[in-house]
Amino acid sequence: MEIRSVNNPRISAWQGLKLKKGREREGLYLIEGTKLIADALAANEEIVSLIIHDEKAERSEFADLLAGVESSVERFRVSEPIIAKLTDTMTPQGIMAVVKKRDHDLASLLDQDRPTLVVIDQLQDPGNLGAIIRSADAAGVDGIIIGEKSVELYNPKVIRSAMGSIFHLPIVVDADLSIVMKELNRRGIRILGTSPQAELDYYSLDLTDNIAIVIGNESQGLSTSLMRSVDEMMRIPIRGSAESLNAAMATSIILYEHVRQQAKQ
Repeated sequence: MEIRSVNNPRISAWQGLKLKKGREREGLYLIEGTKLIADALAANEEIVSLIIHDEKAERSEFADLLAGVESSVERFRVSEPIIAKLTDTMTPQGIMAVVKKRDHDLASLLDQDRPTLVVIDQLQDPGNLGAIIRSADAAGVDGIIIGEKSVELYNPKVIRSAMGSIFHLPIVVDADLSIVMKELNRRGIRILGTSPQAELDYYSLDLTDNIAIVIGNESQGLSTSLMRSVDEMMRIPIRGSAESLNAAMATSIILYEHVRQQAKQ
């Protein structure tokens, strides 16, 4: 199907997905580019519609990608002005998809045998969250739990920063972390937090499995209410003059100590 007018109701609906309230209302979100769409397909995400720049539709990489898409998925060829209205990037790739949000069950995540989990508490920067998801995926983490006061998982900047990793591991969103902490304690999963003031260095703790690493707000750290539920606090030693590490960098350092310790078992 072709759409030529930027005033088409379908375009207005897709534009609404650029906003958090539109994504929450429709239960849908936008992704862009062959790499992300291929990752979504490989993970069996539900693609509702494909949006293709009509002047680029014959590209070989598009043809290869479309060959793997079920015929039931709606396909729309649109003009460059329409792509410009829908994209958040400076150089649009010419192909986008509307994807249905996937719900992951908290109980199923916590019921895993000796999991390694990452819990996000009031993180605000989308680039940080995306990078943390990517690092967690690379480090073989079993799942991520995002608290209800954190940046939205389906923010376009989060999706781009995560580089497809949001499709590779279960992520629970908008979680009530007070309930999550109680459930972690009830299941005997050790809760670890980070703070520059902690006495223990991160590499002195057992980070192999059956742990939940809680990452706090970029400037404030862990919220006071969660601090009471943490079993152990750890720090990353800073030898130079930097005040602190970026939240995503700190998470990556800790997760790769987890990888190193597991390799020694």
